[in-house]
Amino acid sequence: MMADWKTSVDLALSLSRSSIEPLRKLGELNLSTWEKLLKQRMETFDLLIDTGAEQMQLSAQAGLACRFGKCVLDSGQQAIALGAEINRAYRAWIVCGVNSFLKSINGLSVNPA
Repeated sequence: MMADWKTSVDLALSLSRSSIEPLRKLGELNLSTWEKLLKQRMETFDLLIDTGAEQMQLSAQAGLACRFGKCVLDSGQQAIALGAEINRAYRAWIVCGVNSFLKSINGLSVNPA
């Protein structure tokens, strides 16, 4: 009876320890993702401010609107590319976690009572 309890505790501790690293990686991935998104949003906002200042200074607003539209389109394409990159990173993290979990499950031995 005591051996079963000790085995259960050892298993729980082992699973807890093995889950810390994937959670740390997830935290790093989340931080990296938000840094990239914030950086891109700030660049877009800076562009908006700069373009607005130029628009007030220039009389040829049609040309400026065209440039602004192109910049917004480029920014949207960058956001899509960033989304795809983030998607690949999260998928890789999930696959790694599932493989690690399956590996730990396959390594267990079941002792029927």
